[in-house]
Amino acid sequence: METQYNRLIYDKDCPFCNWYTGLFIRTGFLSENGRIPYNEAVNDQQLHFNHIEARNKIALINISTGDVKYGADSLLAVLGTKSPLIQKVGMFPPIHWMINQLYSFISFNRKVIAPSDCSGNCDCVPTTSYFWRWIFIAICALVVNSITAVYFNQHLNHYYTGIKNSDLIFFGLQLAIQSIVFISLKQKNLYDYLGQVSFVSCLGALLLLFFHLGLHWLQQFGVNIDLLQPFCFGVVVTFMFFEHKRRVRLLHLSQALSFTWILFRIGIAPFAFNLIAL
Repeated sequence: METQYNRLIYDKDCPFCNWYTGLFIRTGFLSENGRIPYNEAVNDQQLHFNHIEARNKIALINISTGDVKYGADSLLAVLGTKSPLIQKVGMFPPIHWMINQLYSFISFNRKVIAPSDCSGNCDCVPTTSYFWRWIFIAICALVVNSITAVYFNQHLNHYYTGIKNSDLIFFGLQLAIQSIVFISLKQKNLYDYLGQVSFVSCLGALLLLFFHLGLHWLQQFGVNIDLLQPFCFGVVVTFMFFEHKRRVRLLHLSQALSFTWILFRIGIAPFAFNLIAL
């Protein structure tokens, strides 16, 4: 299968999609004209594909045969142009099933993972999938609960109340309260906003993990980290606030959501920390 006969239909409004399809071109898996934006492809009379499925799963069209592959199958076919072994291994049923699940998880949540300002003109928006969105939110919650518990217990144990699964509870409460505020402000698309709130918390947890590893490394060299531990936590909260604010702006939502977000964070402090010890 020669790359010049293929056209990969991608979401040009998705930063992640732009990056990896561009990488395919730079590494020779696709020819220079081997990708085409979705909004151009739907108006090309020579390209025949399922327009709805292509919004959910990237489509690869073989121009010479008219054969169309979607999602994981299309990516495996692209990789197979230079490494047939990868395609063969990927098509092994148990592995193929896992790749498909991972692909769907990312694809249906790609507008949350890498948001962009479409100004209402995004053509390649995945259809609403509450299943994959709730799976996404659940995984974010587990990541947040696991990492923050480790950081608090090891670096803020003098101040941390240590309530079991408290971060999981706070995560759920924030979603509930922000949902109430969202509806009260008569904003549109709660489905995407809840994903954004969840992912901001997940990004904060990952940054906290980075600081945890860095602080542990400094300890090995005898550096006193007493002041750095609460400072790093403050940096994470600050990052989360501005990241939430950035994403709210990209979605053209009310900036009041960012202020209720930070008010919630301040409000839960007495339940998460022993303020007397501070």
